[in-house]
Amino acid sequence: MNKSIWELETIINGRDSLKENIQCDILIVGAGISGIILGYLLSLENKDVVIIEANTIASGTTKNTTAKISAQHSLIYHNLLCKIGKEKAKLFYEGNNLALNTFEEIINKEKIDCDFERRDSFVYSLRNNKKIDKEFKAYKKLNIKGEIVNEVGLPFKVYKALVMPDQACFNPLKFIKSISKNLKIYEHTKMIKIRDKTIITDNNYEIKANKIVIATHFPIIDDYGYYFLKQHQDKSYLLALKNANPVKGMYIDENIKNGFTMRDYKDYLLFGGFSHKTGSKSDEFFFKKLEKEAHKYFKDCEIVCKFSAQDCMSLDHMPYAGIYSKKSTDVFVLTGFNKWGMTGSMLGSLIVKDLIDGKSNKYSKLLSPSRVNLLASTCNFTKNALNSVYGLFVKRIIMKRKDVIELNKNDSLIIKYKKKYIGIYKDENEEVYMVDVRCPHLGCILSFNKEERTYECPCHGSKFDYKGNLISSPSIYNAKKYKL
Repeated sequence: MNKSIWELETIINGRDSLKENIQCDILIVGAGISGIILGYLLSLENKDVVIIEANTIASGTTKNTTAKISAQHSLIYHNLLCKIGKEKAKLFYEGNNLALNTFEEIINKEKIDCDFERRDSFVYSLRNNKKIDKEFKAYKKLNIKGEIVNEVGLPFKVYKALVMPDQACFNPLKFIKSISKNLKIYEHTKMIKIRDKTIITDNNYEIKANKIVIATHFPIIDDYGYYFLKQHQDKSYLLALKNANPVKGMYIDENIKNGFTMRDYKDYLLFGGFSHKTGSKSDEFFFKKLEKEAHKYFKDCEIVCKFSAQDCMSLDHMPYAGIYSKKSTDVFVLTGFNKWGMTGSMLGSLIVKDLIDGKSNKYSKLLSPSRVNLLASTCNFTKNALNSVYGLFVKRIIMKRKDVIELNKNDSLIIKYKKKYIGIYKDENEEVYMVDVRCPHLGCILSFNKEERTYECPCHGSKFDYKGNLISSPSIYNAKKYKL
């Protein structure tokens, strides 16, 4: 299994799983960066907070981030200005700037050694498509500091770039390790269902809470909220390089689908890119492509590790932070960070903390999960709806019949047998595993990721290992397993 640079450098001590029925004031489901930050903020107010995690602390998307803390979310402000107006677009910038400054305040207050550094952030273009100019005009209208430059610290020529000064980056696992040390966290404790204000876990324990926060990356309650229609998951790829010239800043191509993202970390260069919808394409292909590009631009580089990030993409490119739905006023949600999970998780946590405290928050309406903006959202909502239907019927295999004995080691095939879609995997010891590849979430057919040896849902991004064990939401169940 691939590991990120953060995992190689930081070990977070494990916690026990839940072994009894308990009660608390506030229950947070999910121990990624958003759940941990919210837990920390509430603990400062001496709130009775419990966090449960299906796997281990920061074992999901958090450990695979580039860890840029920036209000420059690629080219977003021109789009927001056109679709939600000047007042809301400016509020979004101010909120992300607040998140950045709050990170720095916490790090200084707690004296956290997490390699926090202020860096300039750049979004660049390799072609003259006027997108950079439009974004710069939006900066000026919104009173955002920035300027257009033609020379940057990259190993290739750019047409132009827009710089937002004084942004930041850090090691997210070092940060989480510090702020989580005094929090009450139960690992390997999975939520299965919610009944009134009670959570039922996979080992049949109950947790009663006055307030519940779903911070599971992709929300896992489908009965209300309908987040499977409000967002989808995108995947992108990262390499940590040694012996690569530093770029002295944080960079992202305006062409997110095919361009690169870069930043320095100590003696390493984080080099990534190639975004696509989860489960729709081969990881192996993109890693090979990224490795080729790395050696092209950094000829003497050594690839230390490679990893992939999976991000929830909202309808209007802003996070969802607030009350889960109008039917569940004591349940809250943090999700939809659109590849900018550091500022999104901090801003979202500040909003939810205030809502739990019964306080007003100037950003809560802007990021409300119940917000409706037809101009900003209709196109993406329609795509998500069509994608959900498509995933129920498409047969992305399907081989009529093949003898399992012919299967290569560390490979998988998917067959249709008696109206069931079965994934068959043979490991390095020639042990064979068979699982139902109808996703337990909403029934879409899973695709096999050979690079990570996982099954992934092309509809909503649920992920399972080759034995059928759940890795990431929105599914809350393992895939059904069969015996050969």
